[in-house]
Amino acid sequence: MKKKSGITTSQIAIVALVIIVIVIAAIAGYFAMQASKPPEVTPPPVEEEIVIEMWDGLGGGDGYVMDMLVEDFNTEYKGKIKVVRVMQGGWSDVYSKLAAAYKAGTGIPDLAIMHPTELPIFKDTIAQPLDDLVAEAGLTRDMFIGYAWDLAHADGHIYWIPFDVHPYSMYVNVKMAEEYGIRIPEPGELKTPDDLINWFREARAKLPEGLYPFGMPSWGDWWLWWCFTPEDLLMKDGEVNFRVNTPDGIYAFRVYKIIMDENLGKLHTWEELAAGLGGDCLSWIHGPWMQATFDKVTGFEYTVVPIFGPRYKVWASGHSIYLTRANGDKRTRAAWEFTLWLLKPRNNGRWGQYAGHIPAVLEAQNYPPYAALATRAAFAKQAELGFKFLSFHELIWRWGDVINPRIVDVINGVLTPEEAAAQAQADLEAIMAEYG
Repeated sequence: MKKKSGITTSQIAIVALVIIVIVIAAIAGYFAMQASKPPEVTPPPVEEEIVIEMWDGLGGGDGYVMDMLVEDFNTEYKGKIKVVRVMQGGWSDVYSKLAAAYKAGTGIPDLAIMHPTELPIFKDTIAQPLDDLVAEAGLTRDMFIGYAWDLAHADGHIYWIPFDVHPYSMYVNVKMAEEYGIRIPEPGELKTPDDLINWFREARAKLPEGLYPFGMPSWGDWWLWWCFTPEDLLMKDGEVNFRVNTPDGIYAFRVYKIIMDENLGKLHTWEELAAGLGGDCLSWIHGPWMQATFDKVTGFEYTVVPIFGPRYKVWASGHSIYLTRANGDKRTRAAWEFTLWLLKPRNNGRWGQYAGHIPAVLEAQNYPPYAALATRAAFAKQAELGFKFLSFHELIWRWGDVINPRIVDVINGVLTPEEAAAQAQADLEAIMAEYG
């Protein structure tokens, strides 16, 4: 009897079982292989470097030092934040360009270094209130020179951060004083412009022809005139109140006349005075920023003598960091990061060390390389003796442009002090009549 051909049921079952085993093994192998693979990681998005722009009018030694600080910041924050510093020329150029950018609605920088006196000009336009950022960073008055911090406030807001204070003081050519036996006054010894003139007279008696006790600024320098006034003669109690044509105002003009009439000073340009007091002058009254320039004058040795106080106070101002309302939160945050970096005691201290200004951050004044410099300490002493800022008014620079030519007229003998004071008073009042 023949067997039936074909696949039996048992064979089919065996084949099916084999297939199932193979499939299960394949599936198990797949999952085992997947488990052994490193997990796929999605790379984080690459953050684009934030580029911010800063405007200022820092020239000479100041500009050199700020370039150094900006370069250090850009190195430290490479790939994150880059500061592009734009020196816009003189300070009047900075202000006019900021005003023009605001009017155009474009091209406004992220921050600007200016002065306290610019607050009335820009607080309602480009200057951004910093209250929230200041609170977030924990900045408080006791960290700064107090009066500088106070000046940053208006209308219940803080609009800028103090970076330094820079009062006028008197530079003295040490080698000239020693060679001719001229006594260098003690800090605060010369309390009035009359005391200053008498010291010039003492020096005149010992200096030969061709050398002079004082370097007279040929451009007038109405900040020096401000030193010769016992109070703000342009405003009082927050209101415009011109008192230039008064005994105090006339006296400030007369100081220039006495210096020139008695051969106590020689006219020099700023560039000549910056090159070692013209080479023929014993002294000059100017700001601490000159130290960075004088330090580079070969063979020139100088000291700083704090003058005046308590009635007469020298002119002073300070560099202030303003953030603008432009360019959005990301760039504002980057500008604020740079601001906080500048305020670190080492960086604010280096600004004082190299540029010569008094650091606004109190801890920075103890930065050893700054504190070790005698002339820097002398300017800090000048601040203790007292100083006065220019009037806080949006027309302050126009007022200065009125006073300065009258100073030059007195220096050149074109007007008497009385005539200069009367003319300046009339011109100031004309500006206010136009201003309305």
